[in-house]
Amino acid sequence: MAYQKNIHYLKEAIFSKLNGDATLNSLLGGSGRIFHINPPQEASYPCIVHAIVDDRDHPYNEQQETGKITTTNFRITIFSNNSTTKESDDIEARVKELLHGQRSLDNTKIICYSCYRDSLVGPVKDPDLQVWITPIRYRITWAMKNQS
Repeated sequence: MAYQKNIHYLKEAIFSKLNGDATLNSLLGGSGRIFHINPPQEASYPCIVHAIVDDRDHPYNEQQETGKITTTNFRITIFSNNSTTKESDDIEARVKELLHGQRSLDNTKIICYSCYRDSLVGPVKDPDLQVWITPIRYRITWAMKNQS
């Protein structure tokens, strides 16, 4: 049987991990502030956007001949219209607590071998939107679980 991978399950795992955390939702000012790819035009701040940057499949053999492992880079971007960067910094610290670490994105569809913060670029003030933008890149090594 050929290896079947669907990147959608990774996107779901990221969203579920972030959206399911009461502390993060409190820092964001409530639920409904986590988006995929871009925030809507009428987004309330602060908010978070997540998106896949790139994805590479690699052969892997863990008790099955047709197993595969994937390395994916994804970006978390924090938007905040607070006058200082403290709000962004607090949100970033919570996101790191949720995502950075071995197997932090395991769920019923995927197995996470590792997930770690690969890079953080400090907050930059967008002169047009008047919001702080904090991009963070994570790297995850994962595979689909057998769906037999």
